Amino acid sequence: MNTRPHIIFTWLTVAALADWLITRTLARAAIFMPKSQTMVQIYSALGNAGQLMTSLTSLLCLVALGWIAWYHIRRQRRLIISLTSILLILINLLSLFIPTAGVFNLSFQALLCIGILVFLGQIWNSSSTLSEKIAISAVALTLLIGRIYQSLDSAYLVLSLPGPPVLSGYIFNAGELMVLVSVIALWWVYGHHARGYVYLAAALPALVFAIPRLLAPTMTGVMTIWSTGLTLYLPWPAYLIALWLAGVVILNTLQQGHPAGMAILLLAAGGFAPQMSIQAFLGFIAMWLLVNSAGCVPYPLAQTGLQQAPRASQPIG
Repeated sequence: MNTRPHIIFTWLTVAALADWLITRTLARAAIFMPKSQTMVQIYSALGNAGQLMTSLTSLLCLVALGWIAWYHIRRQRRLIISLTSILLILINLLSLFIPTAGVFNLSFQALLCIGILVFLGQIWNSSSTLSEKIAISAVALTLLIGRIYQSLDSAYLVLSLPGPPVLSGYIFNAGELMVLVSVIALWWVYGHHARGYVYLAAALPALVFAIPRLLAPTMTGVMTIWSTGLTLYLPWPAYLIALWLAGVVILNTLQQGHPAGMAILLLAAGGFAPQMSIQAFLGFIAMWLLVNSAGCVPYPLAQTGLQQAPRASQPIG
């Protein structure tokens, strides 16, 4: 690849993280604050900034999907991902005029699942290491579970079944467990050889989570659901360790200039089983980055964009 996709994905990552931090974290945390005049002004400013970041993230997601489609067409590779990306863009645009329920929502979820399954097949047919295949497969399974969970209500509506879906809770809990499994698997591939100072730096976000969790567990639980989609039904130290290891992976991959760093940040910004299409796109794009960069040797991102080393995986289709 050249530097153009590097610029697209970098700006998308920045915008998605800003949207996540402002709209789904800081603005919602302000609900618990005293409503003084200063606080109201800050809340209003956060709302305006959040709307801007959400709009920018939406636009960049569509640009990134368009670039992915064009990339595969230009490279004369298999066109499944190109067609899936184009259809996702069209469905997203049609959602401005058509209610996103029933068959329409099922079509959207099915397209995402098809793309993820294609990625899954490609990584197992590639020359990547077994640990990479397992880690990326864990991410794919997590995304698939999230899409299945979001499809249940529409499936019950289309089939005229009495609701609510009886298995939705079990499916959601399985997906949340897979989030933690994915973090551990990604850490084993991209982070377990990190230096000591990376582990120390990555402990800071974990401490930021641990302190309010100990002081105000209920409020922290609500904020975690709003921010990431996770319910914290498992023992909370497991989430603390996962957050720490995720920080190690992100810092280590970004330091090495590996595209997996951006992919993991996009996954974090998208959250688990997101309802909004743009947040679901973040998981799809992150999966594409992970598969497309599997097997590549670290390089300086600023100089080479997303170019792959000779042992990169086979083409994605």
